[in-house]
Amino acid sequence: MLDVHPEPRHSRVEVHSGSRISDVGRLDESEFLPDINAAEKVLGAAIAAKRFALEAEKRFDFLYHFNTVDEYKAFLVDEEWGTLEPEVESRARKLLTAEGGELVMREPVWAGRLKRI
Repeated sequence: MLDVHPEPRHSRVEVHSGSRISDVGRLDESEFLPDINAAEKVLGAAIAAKRFALEAEKRFDFLYHFNTVDEYKAFLVDEEWGTLEPEVESRARKLLTAEGGELVMREPVWAGRLKRI
C-alpha cells in the first residue's frame, strides 16, 4: 500500500525570479492540520499493532506554480485550501511587481510504502 499525504505543517509561499527564491510567508492551513495529525496517529497505531510494516518512506515538497497572486488566490478558492494572509499577499505582489517571476506554493508531503503483515 502506498500512503501519500501532506505533512502537518503549513505550506510556504515563495516568489521565484531567475535564480532567486524569496520566502514571503506561509499559507494558513490551520483548519486542516488536526485532520492530518489524526490520520498520522491512526497510521502509526496500525503500524504499532503490526497490521502494517513501513517498508520505505520519503519526505519531499510538492511545488505549485502560479503566474500571478490572483491566479493563486483563485486556486485556493476553487480547492477550498487555506487562507492567504494579507501581509503574505502584499509581500508577494510587491516582489512580483518589482522582480517578475512566479509565485510558488511549497507543500510538505510524506509518502510511505506499507506492507500488510
